[in-house]
Amino acid sequence: MNTNNINSIIFTIADNIANDALFIQLLKRDSINCVIDIRLQSNVNCQICNSNIVDDTKKSFIELLSTNKIIYVDFSSIITQICTKFVNKKDEYDYNKLSSNNDFINLMQRIINGINKKYRIVILDTNTSITKSIRFNVIGRYLSVSGYNVVHLQSNGRRILHEDLVKRIEDIKIKRINKQKNNIILGQKGELIAGMYLMKNGFRIIEKNWNLHKGCEIDIIAYKNNKLHFIEVKTRTSDKYGAPQQAINYKKLRNIGKAIQEYKFLNKIYNTEHQIDSIAIIYNSDDDYQLNYYEDIGLKLIPKFY
Repeated sequence: MNTNNINSIIFTIADNIANDALFIQLLKRDSINCVIDIRLQSNVNCQICNSNIVDDTKKSFIELLSTNKIIYVDFSSIITQICTKFVNKKDEYDYNKLSSNNDFINLMQRIINGINKKYRIVILDTNTSITKSIRFNVIGRYLSVSGYNVVHLQSNGRRILHEDLVKRIEDIKIKRINKQKNNIILGQKGELIAGMYLMKNGFRIIEKNWNLHKGCEIDIIAYKNNKLHFIEVKTRTSDKYGAPQQAINYKKLRNIGKAIQEYKFLNKIYNTEHQIDSIAIIYNSDDDYQLNYYEDIGLKLIPKFY
């Protein structure tokens, strides 16, 4: 990407560059002549060029920039005061509230004025994770929406356009959502196959997906030979990342055990024996699958826990 031909451009960078020479080299490569420091003041030990940004070292950093004819602008105090007011319970910045805050808008206007005056500006942030940083989630987003080209510089020298990174994140979210949907559909198919298998083998199905609370769900509750069977169904499309039954760990069994206790209590079942079983399915299609039935897995893996 040739950034020299892009009008109205602004860069961002984290303060994790290996040394002074490389940091200056990255700035000069893109003709950057102004550094705007937005590092939150609570990060008193954040590093740039392997030095602590406090007192004398900060002066040394400013002198380094000055020697290379790069202007230093310190917005760290004001950005700290503004942004820390708009953090939600997940420690994420509330962009909608920030973007309508007058102090924040005025600060952005100062940056925009610098861009319009043809300064080549880089926003210096302390968070090495771009997607969790103020430079991406707040400033980069605001300037991008305002029509400016935002380029995120990485420590290895690579450039990432803000809009490309946003698209990449959206694509990942879509893939994750689609995977979750596919997993739900696969699980439903597996439970249907497991149900048919159980009925063919003399089980009477009493409940499906009985849920105490998240994490304490029983896929199938069935009855056979005077015994209740609490059955965990695991379905995979292959055993590439392990057999389906290997997903049933100690924590899962304990949760099933809690659900069993509550189920028997709510239904006033006191004298009926029970056990935990599992059905593991490798599914290719409705007519092509491998099913394995494992009996009494709770007793074998964690005896006497329920």
